Amino acid sequence: MNMRALGAYLFTLRDQRKLVAAQIADHVGTSPTHIWRIEQGKIRAIGAELLHRLTAEVGGSAEDIHRLLLDRHATVADGQTLAEQRLGLTVHDNSTGPFNSATEQAIQRLVGRLTPQQRALWVQIGELLLEHQDRPGASDELPSSP
Repeated sequence: MNMRALGAYLFTLRDQRKLVAAQIADHVGTSPTHIWRIEQGKIRAIGAELLHRLTAEVGGSAEDIHRLLLDRHATVADGQTLAEQRLGLTVHDNSTGPFNSATEQAIQRLVGRLTPQQRALWVQIGELLLEHQDRPGASDELPSSP
């Protein structure tokens, strides 16, 4: 799971909107320290519900979160750039950046059709897939079902 890129995205949105971590923490039901650890990429996983509330609180999008979580090569700079694009501070150029435009378009089409509950479930599935990839000795194949 790419928590550093995710943290940079959330921090950039919060910082640019001049939101205070303590207020965000109070609104989403966690501590300011936990917000800081998320923003710094110091945690290995985050619950789907907390991620959904935190993303909404800072004005992010589930689509952006999915992009960052599903791209194991996304960097802190990618998270910052995506947040700046969300804020309208930079223009997105489909020919550059961390995401293949065909993949990005497919994700946009899919996410656009999901209900909030389905989006939350999609985040959980993505987290499980990325958690599997991060395990030492994990193969590219998912475990088979019994």
